[in-house]
Amino acid sequence: MLRNVLVVVLLVLPCATAFAQTQLSMPYPKPVYNQSYPLAEARFKCPDLPTTAPRDLVFTGIYSKDDPERDDTNYDNQQEYRRQTQGIVQFENKLLAMTNAYYVAPPDRQAARARCALSWMYSWAGGRALLGTTNYVGISVRHWTLASLASAYGQIRDEPTLDASMASEVKTWLRALALAVVADYDSPSNRRENNLAYWAAWSVTMTGVAINDFSLYQWGLRRAILAIDDIAGDGTLPLEMQRGSKAMLYHQFALTPLVMIAAAAEANGYNLYSLNDGRLDRLAKRVLAGLESPLFFESRTGYAQEGSETLSAGHMAWVEIYNAHAPSYRTRNLLQRYKPMVSRRLGGNMTLLIGGNSAADTDAESDIKILAPAGAEGQ
Repeated sequence: MLRNVLVVVLLVLPCATAFAQTQLSMPYPKPVYNQSYPLAEARFKCPDLPTTAPRDLVFTGIYSKDDPERDDTNYDNQQEYRRQTQGIVQFENKLLAMTNAYYVAPPDRQAARARCALSWMYSWAGGRALLGTTNYVGISVRHWTLASLASAYGQIRDEPTLDASMASEVKTWLRALALAVVADYDSPSNRRENNLAYWAAWSVTMTGVAINDFSLYQWGLRRAILAIDDIAGDGTLPLEMQRGSKAMLYHQFALTPLVMIAAAAEANGYNLYSLNDGRLDRLAKRVLAGLESPLFFESRTGYAQEGSETLSAGHMAWVEIYNAHAPSYRTRNLLQRYKPMVSRRLGGNMTLLIGGNSAADTDAESDIKILAPAGAEGQ
């Protein structure tokens, strides 16, 4: 098994000293500027913060306590969870709208949005946001939010007009959040190796890339390698197969952060798709086939599956980056059906960041959609 050779695999990763003088590369390519993109710095005014910095992360779980397969969402619990996290979601949405717009705008129209985004993150950093008391749901919210924050910072990190002391404090805060996530998932009391661990790995990987911290980047890759080892020969994940009627949807949800980590690894010279006899591609192909027809998952689980009709463009945002790796008629059909594909947990408007920046079919400053299994939050 791959776990037995993990140390050997990591030894062939580019060593930390190789990155001492080099910035880790982002998982999205820098777009070609579209001069007609409807952005103008002169009309941009930095808005007030939409919410104060939340320290504690204690939230209501969305599943009933007597639901061992965790596939039956409790409506009242879900509504309470959404109310409790509304402020965090609003902050992420508006922050990524600014950084996405910065990322694709011509150079003479960028600086104001970058400085505004930094000032928002600086305010949360000063309040030590997300570093207080957590419960098991709050642990997940912390790494999902960190993925959004790190992606946002990575998109503006090269802006030369950013205040250096503010940027330094934001990076220190992001590192502290990432280390909290590492502690959450390295704890003996939290040995979960399901989709939540994969999302934690993505958040730490993205933080490592954004702030150029190789140790964080390597931790995320190490956890992704363990995840790839869990993929069975038929492209399934044993823990996600236990999710009853949501098994197919949770495979899609678990795949998403692994595709993002693979993109970050590829941008920095390492191919996760080559590991374990191509198991990550097998998982992706199983998910793509399941989105067309859930019969495989129904026959294996004994449950009728919630199908692709319950999914939104936010759920499918990973397809933009997977299509760049392995285009197929299935990925093209999904792109045609869902774009623009927008998810705050992946960095915002993925059609804009990966698929191009045509003003005709994307809107960088629209609200960023959620990414979670339909009717669920990945818990």
